[in-house]
Amino acid sequence: SAIASQQKLGMDRFFLVLCCACLAGQAVSFSFFRDRIPNGYNVDHPCKTNTKWDGVGHLNQQGGGSRNAFGLAFYANGKQWNRTLCMKDSDGDGQTNGQELGDPDCVWTPGSTPKRTTGITHPGFKTPARNYVYSASDTTTLDCSGEITCQGLDAPDVKTLDLRMANGTAVPARTTTYYCTTFEVPFDQIYHAVSFEPILDNLNVIHHMLVYGCEYDDQKDVGAPGECDMSSGKCRDLLAAWSLGLAGQCSPPEAGVRFGNGTYRFFQIQVHWNNPEHKTTYTDTSGVKMHYTHKLRQYDLGMLWLGQFNLQIPAMTASTLATSECTTACAETLFSQGDINVVRTLIHMHLLGKSGRIEKTDSQNKTVVMLNETVYDYDTPKWSEHNPPVRVGPTDILKTYCEYDSSTKSMATSYGDATNDEMCFGFLQYYPKRGDLRCTQSGSYDLCYRRSIVCGPECDFSYYLDKAEDALTRAKVECDKIQSTGVCTQQCADDLAVLDAVTDNKCLRVRHRTAYTSYNNQLHGHTAKLDQARSFCETNNVVGALPTRPLPNNSTANVESGRSCPAYNGVRNQSSTNSPSIGGTSTVAGTVGGTGSSAYSPVVHSSIWLAFLAAILVLH
Repeated sequence: SAIASQQKLGMDRFFLVLCCACLAGQAVSFSFFRDRIPNGYNVDHPCKTNTKWDGVGHLNQQGGGSRNAFGLAFYANGKQWNRTLCMKDSDGDGQTNGQELGDPDCVWTPGSTPKRTTGITHPGFKTPARNYVYSASDTTTLDCSGEITCQGLDAPDVKTLDLRMANGTAVPARTTTYYCTTFEVPFDQIYHAVSFEPILDNLNVIHHMLVYGCEYDDQKDVGAPGECDMSSGKCRDLLAAWSLGLAGQCSPPEAGVRFGNGTYRFFQIQVHWNNPEHKTTYTDTSGVKMHYTHKLRQYDLGMLWLGQFNLQIPAMTASTLATSECTTACAETLFSQGDINVVRTLIHMHLLGKSGRIEKTDSQNKTVVMLNETVYDYDTPKWSEHNPPVRVGPTDILKTYCEYDSSTKSMATSYGDATNDEMCFGFLQYYPKRGDLRCTQSGSYDLCYRRSIVCGPECDFSYYLDKAEDALTRAKVECDKIQSTGVCTQQCADDLAVLDAVTDNKCLRVRHRTAYTSYNNQLHGHTAKLDQARSFCETNNVVGALPTRPLPNNSTANVESGRSCPAYNGVRNQSSTNSPSIGGTSTVAGTVGGTGSSAYSPVVHSSIWLAFLAAILVLH
């Protein structure tokens, strides 16, 4: 039944960030390959009736990740259908690939109609699947025992809401596009979302979807649907996601994703389209189905980000290790309200990712390995589940290790959004929610903060941090000219005014000051040069102009939570002040380098500057 199908969600728990980039590289699913085999869009699922297996050449139903037996044969055959591939029995069930795909005589050519178009069985899995004993070591067999369902979705208090793009939404004719649509969700009371499942329309292009909570207070502030960056303005709190290989999200029975009155009124769905053929006729109406209830669970779910922004991976190197540490200096700030309970952990790298590990070390030097992927696969994300949850508190240290293999790449790789760039992030889903927690590093410098669940326009962090980043970039050049020209330009004065305003404003500096100061410490005296420029401009009466938007109010409410909003600490019917903060500078260096390389040294060059800016952008 329709209700039953809504309840069937895999236990693949996700919240993939994604800071994800376009899908590419080895073992990648390109759905247009289905045009190259007979009945490529009509292959039945070996276990489920009325269901198609879209990733015909992959172990994942939706494509991506490791290839199945037929996918390996198709790839080895030059990714083309001919008599050689047709006559093979890839899955060893006694039927040739041609017999299974409706081309028993091996005469089909692309664009023509196969001899048979019904009863199409899968050439990569033994059919019928239930007649064969499932073995994890035999990829031609499938476990048809059924998928685990989310608990309680059939309860009368559970409602559903479809959040999907409008009919006819056009997909641009380029390889990678991010498209954002914002939706108003029920706001009459507080709710808990207890599960999310994807609504998939155009599998030819869709790669992943992210669900964010937005800080908008009014519909008039919500922009029209359209292309967007991976960092989506005021929609920053990652709530849910779908990607290749994941079926949906079931919240643990004791927690849920909080929204509604006093929290989020708007959600944003960010879709990543991958259109390598640059087709002009594609449209997509994909989205997410949310199951939610007014019967609140005990805790609210949150997400903690870990990771390293300063990545320098040399070419032709079999093993390069990047590390990041969430230090006690940060932990004392992030977890000042008490311990959190981590229910699952994920690590994210790109195509060079080889292995990954995330671990917690307590004050007694006892280490708990929370995730250990000895073989990392970009296309097959895997959550490490924790039952019982792993407790993390102010005296704990969290370490993230990302290993890369660039032995087949002829050029060096650094941090970036593109698939051919690299990332090193860890994602820890936890309760009770303490805000939007980030504990990352750029080299050895801490970039950590805790932002409350709601921050309104009275404390517009992103606007002023963008201004500060631009000003710092220009000031390095413009204000240095004073040393040789003896002239304070208006641009230099304006940039200094912005930097001073941000660092002096209480509401903003809790988000920016430590990172700004830490980076200037790397400039080996550049702070002194800025001070000299400031003094020269003042002496010559060159007054800097601030942006037209007024600075945030310095009131206690603004400083504590970004606006006068209800006290919130992630536990229902309890309250506590939730102050955004940035931790102090760490003395522990993140190591990035090939085998035998030394620890990171804070030498100023363009790649570090870009990594630092990227870190700040992700922070807000």
